[in-house]
Amino acid sequence: MRTLTKFRTPILASAFAVALSGAFNTTEAQIYASSADQNLGTFANGNPIPASFFRAQKFNAVGEPGRTDVSTEVSGNPNSVNFSSLGFGGSLTLTMEAPFTQCEGPDGYVHETSYNTPSCNTWKEFAKLEVSQDGCNWYTVVESACQDFAFDLPNEMPWALYVRITDVSNPNHFSGGADGWDLDGVEAFCAANVELLPPGAPFGASAYENYIVGTAKNGGSFTAARKVPTRALGLPQMSDASTNAANYVFVSLGFDNPQTNDVEGQITLKFDYTVFDRAGTWDIDVYETTFGDNINRPCSNYPEIAKFEGSVDGNTWYLLEAASVEPASIGQGRLCRDGKLEIGNAMPNGVLRYLRITDESERSSNRFPGNADGYDVDGVIVFPCPTDETGGGKFTFYDENNVPDEEPVANFGVYPNPAQNFINIAIETAAQNENYIIRVVDVVGRTIVSETVNAGRNAEILREVNLTEVPAGIYMVSVETNGSKMTKKIVKN
Repeated sequence: MRTLTKFRTPILASAFAVALSGAFNTTEAQIYASSADQNLGTFANGNPIPASFFRAQKFNAVGEPGRTDVSTEVSGNPNSVNFSSLGFGGSLTLTMEAPFTQCEGPDGYVHETSYNTPSCNTWKEFAKLEVSQDGCNWYTVVESACQDFAFDLPNEMPWALYVRITDVSNPNHFSGGADGWDLDGVEAFCAANVELLPPGAPFGASAYENYIVGTAKNGGSFTAARKVPTRALGLPQMSDASTNAANYVFVSLGFDNPQTNDVEGQITLKFDYTVFDRAGTWDIDVYETTFGDNINRPCSNYPEIAKFEGSVDGNTWYLLEAASVEPASIGQGRLCRDGKLEIGNAMPNGVLRYLRITDESERSSNRFPGNADGYDVDGVIVFPCPTDETGGGKFTFYDENNVPDEEPVANFGVYPNPAQNFINIAIETAAQNENYIIRVVDVVGRTIVSETVNAGRNAEILREVNLTEVPAGIYMVSVETNGSKMTKKIVKN
C-alpha cells in the first residue's frame, strides 16, 4: 500500500471564488476532485471499453483517493474497486473542489492502483498529466509517469482548477484484456485565492507592477489625474471621447527622459489567468486612448507608439509580434495607438502571464503639444476560449447597415451623443406594424439595456433610455425587428 503523509484540512470551492486586489494568496488545504468527465480508451486487444464496464466507472476517481493497492475486486461490482480504468489512450478530466496553486513541497499527487505495487519494469502503466484554468486551454505538466507520482505546477500556469489524466501506456506490453492506467484519485495541497471567470469570458489585466512615469514632451511633469495605473486593469472602456479628469479611463506612460539612462514611461500588467497562443488569430487586443481618434487615423497624424513584451515570470522578456489597426512601419513589437498582439512566435512555450508596455512615441513630432504625455493605456482584452473573438478595432465588428425604406425600420437616431445619464432614441417606422427591440450593447457584446416597443406603420417613436448606472465608454445602440437591424455608436461620458 502506497501512502502520502502530506494531509491538510479540506476546503470548499466557494470560499475561493472571490476578487483579487493583486496576486492571489495561498492556503494550505486538501483539495480533491468534485466531478469527472470520461473519454474511454480501449482494451489492450484494441476493443473499445464499454461505458458499463465495472472497472471504468468515473465516480471512483472523484473525492478522496483510496490510496491502496490491495485487491478487493469483485467482478461486475464497481463499488469493489477504488479506481477508474482509463483504457489505453483514454482520459479522465477532473474538476477540482477549488483552484489549487503552488506549494513549498509538491503541489499535488496522482494516485494510481496497481495490485501488489509491482515495479514499473514489471507493470508498465504510464499516464500524461495536464492542467487547465478554464477547462479549455491545457498545459502539460508531466509527459509520462509510471503509476503513482507527485507533480508541481509550472510558472507558466501557477494555479489550476482542472486536471486531465491520459493513458500513454503501450498496449503491446499487456495481455489482451488489460484496461490501461487506473486512476484512484488526485489531491492538491494549496488553495489559490483567485477570481473564477465564466467559461469563455474575456478578461483584462488583474494587477500592475513597476509603473515608471515618464515626462511630458517638454520634459516637465504632467497632471496627476493621468497617472492612475489601476485604470489599465480590467476590461478597457475603449472610449476616445474627451472627458474631464474625474472620468479618465486610461493611464499615461509619459515619454522617456532623454537626460537619464533609466527607463521611463513603462508599466507592467499581470494576468491572473495564463494567456495562451490561439491558432489562426491574434491573442490580445490593446486599446489606447487618444481623444477624438478613429480607426482610419494615420499613425503619422498622431504617433503615440508603445513597445510590447511578454513574460512568464516577470523577469525574462520577449518582444511580441504586433499589428496596429492602422498599419504603420513603426518597428517590430510596436503598436501605434490601438492594435493586436500575437504571442505564439515570441514566447518559448506559447503562453504569458505578464505584459510590459514601454512608451516609444515620437517625441519630436510636431503633432504633439508641449504638455503631451505619451502612450495612454486604456487596457487590454484577452479572449480565452472558445476562440470567438469578434473584435478588430473599435466596433468594426458591428453591422452598421443601411435598411431600405420598405423594411420595418426606415431610420432611427440617437441623441445627445456624447451622452451623460439619458439618451433619446427616435425611430421612424416603415410599412407595417411591428414590435421594435431597442438594445444598448457594450464592447464585448453584453446587452446592457433591452426594451421592446410596439408601433404602427409610418410612425415616429421617441424613447428615453436611462444610462445613469452604465459606466463611461463606447456602446452600440441597435433597433431591430423581423430580421432587420440598424446600429449606431454612442459615447457615454
